[in-house]
Amino acid sequence: MDAGRLCVDVYVLRVFFVLAILLAAYGAAAVEAVAVEAEETAAPDSTAVDGDSSRLNTTGRAIQLPVPVKDGATLLGEANLRIEADDQISLSKSQLGEILKDTVDDVALARLAAINGHEVRLEDLRAAGFNLQFDRGLLELNFLPDLEQRGETDLSLGGHARRQSSAAAAAVSEFSAYLNILMGVDQVWDAGSSRSGESETGLRFDLQGVMRAGGFVIENEVAYEGAVDPSTCPIEAYCFYQHNDGFKRRSTRIVYDRPEDRIRVQLGDANTLATGMQNSPSLLGAVVEKSNRKLAPGENLRPTGSSSFQISRPSQVEVLVNGAILRRFDLRPGGYNLRDLPLGVGANEVELIITDDTGVKESISFSQFFDHNLLAAGQSEWSAAGGVASTLVDNERQYREDDYFGTGFVRYGLSNEMTGEAHMQSDARALMGGVGVFRATAWGAFGLEGTLSSSESGVGYAASATWALSNFKGPVSMLTGLSDSLYLTANYQSDNFRKPGDYLLAEGDIIYPQYPYSMRASANYTTMLTPNLTATVAGRYQVAADDPEIFSPYTFNRDRYGADLTLSTGFGIASASLTAGYSNEYFYSDPLRSGIEDGGEFRISARVYLRPDSSTRISSTYDTLNDTLTVSANRDSGQGIGRWATSVDVQRYGYESSGAATASATYYGNRAEVQVLHRAGLDDFSWNELTSTPEDQRSSLRVGTAIAFADGKFAVGAPIRGDAFAIVHPHESLAGKVVEVRNGDVVRAQADEFGPALVSQIPVYTDSTLPIDVADLPIGYSLGAGAFDLRPSYQSGHALEVGSDHSVTVYGTLENTNGEAVGLVMGEAYRADDPDRRVEFFTNASGKFAAEGLSAGRWVLEVATESQATVFELEIPEGTEGLLRTGKLKPTGRT
Repeated sequence: MDAGRLCVDVYVLRVFFVLAILLAAYGAAAVEAVAVEAEETAAPDSTAVDGDSSRLNTTGRAIQLPVPVKDGATLLGEANLRIEADDQISLSKSQLGEILKDTVDDVALARLAAINGHEVRLEDLRAAGFNLQFDRGLLELNFLPDLEQRGETDLSLGGHARRQSSAAAAAVSEFSAYLNILMGVDQVWDAGSSRSGESETGLRFDLQGVMRAGGFVIENEVAYEGAVDPSTCPIEAYCFYQHNDGFKRRSTRIVYDRPEDRIRVQLGDANTLATGMQNSPSLLGAVVEKSNRKLAPGENLRPTGSSSFQISRPSQVEVLVNGAILRRFDLRPGGYNLRDLPLGVGANEVELIITDDTGVKESISFSQFFDHNLLAAGQSEWSAAGGVASTLVDNERQYREDDYFGTGFVRYGLSNEMTGEAHMQSDARALMGGVGVFRATAWGAFGLEGTLSSSESGVGYAASATWALSNFKGPVSMLTGLSDSLYLTANYQSDNFRKPGDYLLAEGDIIYPQYPYSMRASANYTTMLTPNLTATVAGRYQVAADDPEIFSPYTFNRDRYGADLTLSTGFGIASASLTAGYSNEYFYSDPLRSGIEDGGEFRISARVYLRPDSSTRISSTYDTLNDTLTVSANRDSGQGIGRWATSVDVQRYGYESSGAATASATYYGNRAEVQVLHRAGLDDFSWNELTSTPEDQRSSLRVGTAIAFADGKFAVGAPIRGDAFAIVHPHESLAGKVVEVRNGDVVRAQADEFGPALVSQIPVYTDSTLPIDVADLPIGYSLGAGAFDLRPSYQSGHALEVGSDHSVTVYGTLENTNGEAVGLVMGEAYRADDPDRRVEFFTNASGKFAAEGLSAGRWVLEVATESQATVFELEIPEGTEGLLRTGKLKPTGRT
């Protein structure tokens, strides 16, 4: 049975009881209390008291009635009304205050608190200015506040507001751990390669271990690599290392987070953050950083558009940004703060179109400016780190002994329109520090940075400036009615300017090309010719440094330039772009090559992207400048566990008459992932003749799985990604049942005969919900909410039990000692040995009741009768599952 459907059934059951009270009050037929007895025909209610049909309460005694409290169509909460025999209605003042706290302002709440008594009558509430009306027909309490009473309501368009938890909240395990095991074998075939002409086979194991105790996380990654290097050198890089087989340690570190302060501490092999012109090397040392991106990903510390407005009638509000409708809100009268507008860089035109319930329209327009470099006023982010620099060589961590490195920066929002930053960095060769300021104006977003350095070369300096102007009316957009965007940037470095950490560019095993410069500038101008056609004019120029400090043999010190026009369009399942221009930005594959041309040439580049259906993606790119072509195709089959992903990629590098073709298929299972891959390096690759000489033919098999532990529970599943995991296991009362963890119709993980489910890819420091479904659930078995709410911490584990001892739903009839129905009353059920855990229930006019979430043992049922509580007792036998019919229960006493 679907757990979500069970929750709906329980809610319908409660509504069923409330309707029974209404029917009884007007002498209508009695309604059965339990949905499973729907086959029984309702009989006239013999317990109703005859009288005036206009009376609300005809029972002759006070009754309790739970009803919804609404503000128009908005449900505010549920209140327990007490309806006296003379139809006077009262309710709890504290309960009403809790319901209205997010609807009215502080002044109104203070006026409510000043009313005498714990229980207040509707007449007294109306006299105090609270317009509450009870709807007899719908059995609901309607709140009709004045506009002045309402507090302001936030409307978020950015999705940053934390949603209300609606399912069972799950705590982070105090101790948890997992081990990702990635196994593989690589086969290099004898294909006439010029290197050796021999076949080789190599094994590979990657072990990624994580342990969390309290708030401390220990991470470690080691690997074993056989005779075949499992890595291939990127085409845009040069690899100098010699592969060696054996065990290799990649990283070890301790992480401690203080999410409430957005602070993370790393000890060991740590990763650093950078800003401005800083480098961000890996260190063996310590890093302390404040980062909303890592520790509060659901919050936005950038300034976002906001506006306040009021409406006096129920209205529909459309929010438009730059002419596009983002959201429609149906709002009741009141004041609203519109925040977290998703804005583009530069100027944004925001318009609110308000249409009230009589059809009258009103428009509010304003401008907002945004830039990604800005922080909201008072917001900050910073980092400080120090230690010994480290690099990876042949996939093994190596350290620069006695080569210490220190770095730090701070960024602060001076206002919503201005952000300042300062940074400093040092190693044994150079010291560098600088400041920057970023400002958003009606003329665009500006950025200015200045940096000084000191080294053996002397004092150097560098500066950079940016200007971004988006969504403005330019010369073309004035004709088309659409928008233009402009982006300019310029950088300058003196001959003596040095950056700490530059020497590390040549210390790793993979070296990328370096192009030292003294000045470089770029400009991009984009205009929309039609809603589906965009034109971009771009230019770039880089002046080579006069006397650069060269650390890498893969360094090319020459002027580089380019200018081009790009047309981009999208239509149906396809998008495409065509670029034409002039450039000398060649791609050089050989760092030791001499006699490289400095002159440019005309170039044409084309890109096509196709998505024939939601599961298939095809892309192709060709560029005449380097005579390169790539073709890629990807297709997914299925979703969740049991899905397949296949891909084919072909590349041709005409400047060296070579290429490569790769094909792979990956299966994502409940307990593991399996990938088969084949890569063929191609020499003398010619598209004209469609011929090539195979080189470096390689076949690979990869299998990945994970073993996890949390709060005494073990599970085996797919590798854990996303920084958090959950082990979902059935209660012993559901032994042998298949438990599925779902995301809509997609099964993410499954607990079965092989053990609990292991759910990975759970994002940290943000709210997530794991819906649960159980196959062949016993009728009446109570799963509670049928889902788990999570807010995981970094690398946290969660042990989640589906089902419990409290899974029994009981139903029957309550009668007094005279055999008369105890109808229209509220009650609570609790175990005799656990009075703190209580389950609410109520009876219909015939005394019928139902209570869910009970367990085996002796239960006490207390119902609120006229002067004192009446007590019933119930014994639930061991082994009871699902529904239990109690028959007629007699009171055992009064309290």
